[in-house]
Amino acid sequence: MKVLHFSTHDEACGIGKYQEAFLEVLAPSDEVENRFFDLSPNVIRTLPDDQYAAAMDRLAEEVRGYDILHVQHEWGFYSRDEMGRAVAAARAAGARLIVTLHTSPGVLDLAVPARAGISPRAFLNHYRARAERRALDERVIAPLRAADLLIVHNSAAFRELVAAGVDPARIRRLVLPAKRTTNVRESTRIREGLRVQKDDVVLCTIGFLHRYKGVDAAIKALTFLPDNYKLAVIGGINPTSHDVAVYDELTDLVRELGLKDRVYITGYVEGDLELDAMVRECDIAVYPYDGEYYSQVTSAALTTALSNSMPTVAYPTETFRELNALVHCIELTDTFAYYELARVVQRTPTTWPSPAAIAFTERYSYERVSEDLLALYREALAG
Repeated sequence: MKVLHFSTHDEACGIGKYQEAFLEVLAPSDEVENRFFDLSPNVIRTLPDDQYAAAMDRLAEEVRGYDILHVQHEWGFYSRDEMGRAVAAARAAGARLIVTLHTSPGVLDLAVPARAGISPRAFLNHYRARAERRALDERVIAPLRAADLLIVHNSAAFRELVAAGVDPARIRRLVLPAKRTTNVRESTRIREGLRVQKDDVVLCTIGFLHRYKGVDAAIKALTFLPDNYKLAVIGGINPTSHDVAVYDELTDLVRELGLKDRVYITGYVEGDLELDAMVRECDIAVYPYDGEYYSQVTSAALTTALSNSMPTVAYPTETFRELNALVHCIELTDTFAYYELARVVQRTPTTWPSPAAIAFTERYSYERVSEDLLALYREALAG
C-alpha cells in the first residue's frame, strides 16, 4: 500500500516529530510505502491566495496513485479550506482519507449562544452568531465527518467527534507512543544552571512554555518543598507563539517568590538529543497541567519523560488517568493544587530508570504501536 502524508515535518512541531517517528519505524516494511507531501500545513496556511491554491492543487495531483491520504490534524494548522480540499483530493483520486486528530473538537466554541433579548439588535446578533457557527462547522467539522477513518488518542476526542456528528464506527483510538531513547548525549547544563549539590532533588517541566502547562504551579510548589528541591524548566516559547508574555510572567513569579537560586529556565531547546540529555540530568518530571484543556489533548511532552525512563508526577487530567489505566506510569495528585503537587513529589522515589516508565515504553513503543497503525491502514482499504 502507498500512503501520502499531509503533515508538519522537519520543523519544531511535536505532531510532525510524532509522524516522522512512525515513518522511520515503518521504513523497512515491505507492506507500506510512506511519503510526506513536501509542503507543511504551517507553510501552506501562510501563502498568498494564488500560491495557496497552487499548493493545494498539487496535493490533489500528487495523491493520485496513492491508496491513502493520511492527514495529521491540529486546529491551528488548517485556517482556510485545506481540509475540504483534502477530502475532495482523496475522493477524486479514489484514495482513502484517514485523519489523526490531535486535539478534540471540545476546544472549539461550536454552540450557538442564546439570543440576548427581543430587540432588533439581539435578533441580528443571534442571526450572525448562527451564521458564523454554520460556517465554522462547514470548514472544520464537515471534512471530519467525510473522512473514511478518524484516529484519536483519548476518550474526550471520541466523545466530542460523536457529538459533532461523526459516525462512531469510523473512529479508532491509537495510544500516543513513546520512543525508546538510547542514544543520549552528556549534559551538565542543568546541574550548572542550578548549582546542583549532592543531596539536591531536581524537578523538571518539559516542552514549550504555555499557560495550560502549569509551569507557574510547579514554581509555586517549590515553596512547600525543602530548599534542596529545585526546578528546571526545560523549554522556551514556541517560535510561532503569540503569547510571549507568559515567559515574563513566569520569571516575575520566580523573582517575587525569592526562588532565583532554585529555578532555571533553559529557553528554547533546538533538538531532541539536547532535550533528552537535559531531562536525564533531573530526578522527577512534573506535569501540573490544566484540567479542562488537557482533558481534550494527550500530551506528547509526557512521553518525553517516559521515553527517558523518568519518575513522573502529574495533575489528574482525564487523559493522564486514561494512560495510567493502561500502564501505571504516572504518580497523580488527588486534586489540581500545587500544594498536592509538592506532597506527591516529596513521596515519589527518584529511582532511575523508573520501572513504571520502562513498562510503558515497552508496551507502547513506536515499534509496537506502528503495528496498530498498519492494521488501521488495512482496515481503511478493506472498508
